[in-house]
Amino acid sequence: MLSMRRRIICLVGACLLLVGLLTGAAGAEGAEMQMVVYYQFMTPSDFYLFPVTFSLPRSPTPARQAVELLLAEPPFAFLDPPLPSGVRLLRVWIEDGVAYADFSEEILGANVGSRGEEVLVGAIVNTLCQFVTVDKVQIMVEGRKVESIAGHMGVFHPQEPISGLLFRGYPDAREHWAAGSILALTLRRVLDGYPDGQFRPDGSVTRAEWVKMLVEARGLEPEPPDAQQFADLPPDHWASGYVNVAIRARILVPSDYGHCLGPSAGVSRREAAMLLVRAFGMEERARQLHGAQLPFSDCASLPAWARGFIAAALEADLIRGYPDGSFRPQRVLTRAEAATLLARALKMGGPDIYVVWPQPGDVLSGSVRVCGAARVFEGTVSLRLTADDQVLARGFTTSTEGGPSWGCFAAVLPYPDEVAGPAVLECYWPSPVDGSEQGMVRVPVTLKTSR
Repeated sequence: MLSMRRRIICLVGACLLLVGLLTGAAGAEGAEMQMVVYYQFMTPSDFYLFPVTFSLPRSPTPARQAVELLLAEPPFAFLDPPLPSGVRLLRVWIEDGVAYADFSEEILGANVGSRGEEVLVGAIVNTLCQFVTVDKVQIMVEGRKVESIAGHMGVFHPQEPISGLLFRGYPDAREHWAAGSILALTLRRVLDGYPDGQFRPDGSVTRAEWVKMLVEARGLEPEPPDAQQFADLPPDHWASGYVNVAIRARILVPSDYGHCLGPSAGVSRREAAMLLVRAFGMEERARQLHGAQLPFSDCASLPAWARGFIAAALEADLIRGYPDGSFRPQRVLTRAEAATLLARALKMGGPDIYVVWPQPGDVLSGSVRVCGAARVFEGTVSLRLTADDQVLARGFTTSTEGGPSWGCFAAVLPYPDEVAGPAVLECYWPSPVDGSEQGMVRVPVTLKTSR
């Protein structure tokens, strides 16, 4: 049983620490070990654990360092701390294969249900069980054992690693052709699943939903409207704030729709392309391509303006046709297609690795915080930061699933603080045959020194 549990933990990167401790291999330049910390990730239907790999200088107390990271603010905005605010780690020690973690009494203020408590306990236990000398974890409060943290799960005895809590995507989308884009846009908090835990990738996208996705992909905040813009969109409609900011950003032009927007109507592929082009600043190019001839069998009769927008999206490789040579401009956009269009517009990469953060052009300081979705051999994602042909940092992390399935990955990789200027983050996976670099995604960034 212990070997099986160890394989579960290694799947998400605990083996990184083992390699660092046994061989002294540096996960990044200037770092001497890597460790995995498990944070909380929420969807509309459930709570999950989400592993983040840290490259760190060697510490004389790595177990304490790991738990302190768990108590700190998560390195990504889409993650939540699994423990209540104000909890302090009083002491941690390892004895006879058991790690004893003693917390302040604030931990007993966790106001969570059974799943939330399982994630809380799992975050502590899985984080500590990555160490080669730890098989179980005894959670304590103010120097004593307690029956439970939140009243749903017994913790009086040492706990073993908890499997089945990692976020691996939506059950109905894991093997879908758009699984990578869906997972990436979920981490970006542009897309969400449904309360029943499904994503429904082949479901239709409404006009209001597409506007909301575009606004969130652009990083804009919804704004309450000063006045009602459409007869069928009252100020208390859930989408009114998104529509209002879309109008201000010229993503949505009211004169295109008249008095009624039709927020619940399905958005066609033609209209989706138009709004996408506007959202990502290519409307002028669409005007230049007004009336363009399109390489599709069913677009000749489209209005000249529509052909211009589709041509601009096609030129930027944001949208494509179908294998039969058609575009199907009147077909309603699906949720899977929406994820694919947005992943391309946000330049996330693909087809094997999608990088959610950092975004192209981001300014970084002190470390690279990288996360995304991957479908790679054994889940291993290699990372390398370069500038002027010089490697500033390198490391690797492990996805929550190995290929051929999709999983999530996240890592924090430090680089020398004195370096500033343009750089490139490279994410790839090494071929098991010859070690060649596969699935390469390059993200241009700017490094900033804190000095």
